[in-house]
Amino acid sequence: MDKLLPTLEIVLPLFLIILLGYLIRRVKLLPPSYADASSRLLFYVLLPLLYGQDLWNTDLSQGYPASLALILILGTTLTAAAGWGAARLLRLDEKQTPSFIQSAFHGNFGYIGYALLQRLFKGIPTTVSLSFIVTITLINLYASIVYTHGAKTQSLHKRIFSVFKRVVTNPLIIGLAAGFILNLFKVPQPKLVSSTLGMVTATASPLALLSIGLAFDIKGQKRFFKIASVLSFVKLVLSPLLGLALAFALKMPIQETLIIFVIFGTPTALSARAVDQELGGSGPLVDTGILVTTVLSLFTLTAFIFAFMSLGFLWPGSLNQPDLE
Repeated sequence: MDKLLPTLEIVLPLFLIILLGYLIRRVKLLPPSYADASSRLLFYVLLPLLYGQDLWNTDLSQGYPASLALILILGTTLTAAAGWGAARLLRLDEKQTPSFIQSAFHGNFGYIGYALLQRLFKGIPTTVSLSFIVTITLINLYASIVYTHGAKTQSLHKRIFSVFKRVVTNPLIIGLAAGFILNLFKVPQPKLVSSTLGMVTATASPLALLSIGLAFDIKGQKRFFKIASVLSFVKLVLSPLLGLALAFALKMPIQETLIIFVIFGTPTALSARAVDQELGGSGPLVDTGILVTTVLSLFTLTAFIFAFMSLGFLWPGSLNQPDLE
């Protein structure tokens, strides 16, 4: 109990906010269209500002560990391979298979993951922002590979250009790049700018969690519940275990190990739906995957963080942990 309560204090508030968003949808306090509008606001404005401000203020002198980038690449590759294997076992068709695989490696680290990291650390480490750049690039690259049936008529250079365009025009990448450039050239952050950004970005994480609940539409999704349950195992259990195994094998510091866990252990991202639609996948499967993995991640994230506390990676009694080296 001495470790379970602090674990719930870290994880449960995130899901209570998601539940609040769902209840707001159920009582029709806001129209369903508000979920899409809030997601656009987050994706194009609030989250790029939040990530950019964090990277602007962080210390880049320590650099970025190549071993962390290697783990993100290998972990994403192994997760995609596991998703492909599971899709074969489930005998999914050519439209469902890429949707399943993408849902397995496309985690919600931008919404749930970032909010969870804010609960775990005093301040967001530099490696988080840079890891997001690596992960977003990997997701777009792998998505272009797994959705091969929708791109058979495209030449190789057009597909490469399509991936490049999606990466460089991604608002999150633009925000991170802006923060990196401002930091690199040591541009001072005026107090007026800092205060304004602080007020604006303070709404990002709560609104991101609310928007997840607002987007939930349980009706008509029972058809893919069986497939989504298998997807949940791959996304919420197997993927983080693969990431942690690589972290332990390479003897990563605790801080980086926790970042790896969050990136690989979060549920399927809301943006997976947009990628799936753009590349011609099976939309309803992805929608159900987002719903089921998000609900079940309450239990898997709680279990993993409880295990971290039991092993001494985290300290009960404090939501914001001491600096981890």
